[in-house]
Amino acid sequence: MAVDRRAFLLQSARLAAWYGVFELAHGTSAWAQEMNSVAGRWAKELGEICAAVRAGRLEPLEWQKAIERLHDRVPLEEIVKFVDLDAVLTRLQPPKEKLGAVQDVPWPEKQAMAAGFGHKLFVYRRGACTPPHAHNHLVSAHLVLKGNIRTRTFDRLADLEQSILLHPTGDRVVEPGQTVSMSDERDNVHWFVGMSEVSVSFDVPVGDISPAKQYRHPAEAMNQIFLDPTVPARSDGRIEAPIIPFKESVKRFA
Repeated sequence: MAVDRRAFLLQSARLAAWYGVFELAHGTSAWAQEMNSVAGRWAKELGEICAAVRAGRLEPLEWQKAIERLHDRVPLEEIVKFVDLDAVLTRLQPPKEKLGAVQDVPWPEKQAMAAGFGHKLFVYRRGACTPPHAHNHLVSAHLVLKGNIRTRTFDRLADLEQSILLHPTGDRVVEPGQTVSMSDERDNVHWFVGMSEVSVSFDVPVGDISPAKQYRHPAEAMNQIFLDPTVPARSDGRIEAPIIPFKESVKRFA
């Protein structure tokens, strides 16, 4: 189910409220300096890639490849400094549940508005998670900045009556400098668990992507469909993962 830009931003805000958000401010002069840096050029190219997929000039699968290549080229320490990670970790208070806390990263307003993409940090204590979920017509990429994050991914094969048929595609520990991405085409379902005392990923979501597939199940307010992929797999290795409410997902996985 596609959502317009305003609805997508509202959904992101609701997700941030549930997981915990703390705003940081940057001055105009500081941004001018940042945008002339190596990381500033990375931010500009990131915006261009996101604008292209949103406008249909770049296919979702190609967006995944492009953003992974971009993240591979830029020194990780430049991005860590750009998002002011140390300041975030100093001020952030984790949620009561073992969920990842979400912190919006300030971005040049004109650029972010034009590209229509999200820019946020996910911060995990050891054992904290982002519960397993699917997305409708959205691309997303998590670049790990600190610590290790266990990442389980699944292709979304079909929407059944009360479940989604999945094919497991990966179960690995993602380290700093590595990116895990998703789209309608590849790894649409993901599940993250922090493996270090503190683990952080920088997430770039882009919503309202022209649908290549039609889905039976609408997403919840934060553009997520929560699932339980821990049920026994079928004989062919596929999983009929039941759709569950967000609160139930928190109870089972957080």
